[in-house]
Amino acid sequence: MARKVTTGIVGAPILGNLNVRGNLITTIGTNANLTINPNGSGTTLFSGNASVQSAGSLKLNDSDNSNFIGLKAPGTLSGDYTLTWPNGYGSANSFLQTDGAGNLTWGTAAISITNDTTTNANRYVTFVSTDSGSFTGVNVTSSKLLFNPSTGALTITGPITGGTAASDQLILRSTTSGSKGYVYIDETTSSSSTTSGALRVGGGVGIGGACYVGGALSAQSLTETSSIALKENINPIESALEKLQQLTGVTYDRKNGSTKNEAGLIAEHVNNVLPNIVTKDMQGNPEGINYTKLTAYLVEAVKTLKKELDDLKGRK
Repeated sequence: MARKVTTGIVGAPILGNLNVRGNLITTIGTNANLTINPNGSGTTLFSGNASVQSAGSLKLNDSDNSNFIGLKAPGTLSGDYTLTWPNGYGSANSFLQTDGAGNLTWGTAAISITNDTTTNANRYVTFVSTDSGSFTGVNVTSSKLLFNPSTGALTITGPITGGTAASDQLILRSTTSGSKGYVYIDETTSSSSTTSGALRVGGGVGIGGACYVGGALSAQSLTETSSIALKENINPIESALEKLQQLTGVTYDRKNGSTKNEAGLIAEHVNNVLPNIVTKDMQGNPEGINYTKLTAYLVEAVKTLKKELDDLKGRK
């Protein structure tokens, strides 16, 4: 049985035209608002739980009721969920975070870093616009700079520079100390000029250690440092002619597949006579010959021959 809610005086409604049926209160007019007004600064109190049904919104209006902020549940839920708010306002730039069990706390913005070494796919490298403090935006490199966590490969499209000033440097190093490992250029492009090959350098090259070339070396000139300021224990070469006479010049084909017949000396043979111009491999075995050092013996041998020739001429 429906009845009106009144002040106790028959026919005198207190909340408009309402119907009361058991615990249900509805407006008589269709789509009419139901207003509970404590008439002043009082508070509308609910004991127990308050439920907004049928995926409706809980609307929080502004001071003139022209706009509102609404809270509502999704259209479909798989269960009942309760969110418990934190105790306090939090601090500036804080955000709400959940523990996965419905308990909300205030959190501080941060980046979670994971050491990913298994993903076998390209990942974009990210950059921020500041080198200290906090930041609000992150930029990615698109396809110009890619990293593969599984292989450790860094793919760069474009030049790598160490700066624009004359004092700037670009250092390639395989380890922190630079004493182990190597820097490897994984290309096999052959070179036939200064503008071809797997590695091309536009300017000069300074090399602080030994340089091993497995193929042909072509250059306009080769100059060795030979100042007396760089030398000690200087002694004249003796018996140069006799030593050269113990060497045997040969022709040969290399075992690397080259079809070009070459001429030279055998390092093992030269090592028996002139070990100071022979280079060794890591096991100490003769491997190469420094042919430019052979020039000093040739000079002294020619001088010996010249003296012998002069002596013969003097006897006539």
